[in-house]
Amino acid sequence: MKLWQKISLIALVFVTLAVQLTQFYILDSHFRSAIAREVNSAASAHSALAASLSNHAAYERLKANTLFLSTDQLTDMLKDTITTDISTADVIEVKKGGKTITAVGTEVLDGASYDLASVKPNDAITDGKTVIFDAGEKTYLMVVSIIKLEAMSYELRTVYDLSLIHISEPTRL
Repeated sequence: MKLWQKISLIALVFVTLAVQLTQFYILDSHFRSAIAREVNSAASAHSALAASLSNHAAYERLKANTLFLSTDQLTDMLKDTITTDISTADVIEVKKGGKTITAVGTEVLDGASYDLASVKPNDAITDGKTVIFDAGEKTYLMVVSIIKLEAMSYELRTVYDLSLIHISEPTRL
């Protein structure tokens, strides 16, 4: 084999390697931006739901002409609001002290493998926490935050389907 053939072959290998690495980088960058976009979208929807719950509690309090809603009134309001909510979330769950007050769509979480050890019922969660997990054949994003309703703290969990992005293994964000 002549020298120019060896140089051409080596150049071809390096160009092919460079193209492959560039493709990998572009795909990885696109995947990360898609995940970030979905997380931001879910966080915005979660915040809107939290604000809606807070506004609905204030409306019910004014309608009842009381200083504070009772725990029973607030629980009924949460159940009514959550079941009629037109959210993009697959699951909406409200907890108080680790106990579920109301939930919609929790059958999605059957067989789920997620770890929320860092999210305990009485943690001070301000910006919300997110975790990506698999449940059955689908991948989901859970957003968890603490909301204040009538001077009481509640844990709001919303779960969104990320299956269109397809994540091969669970990743913590």
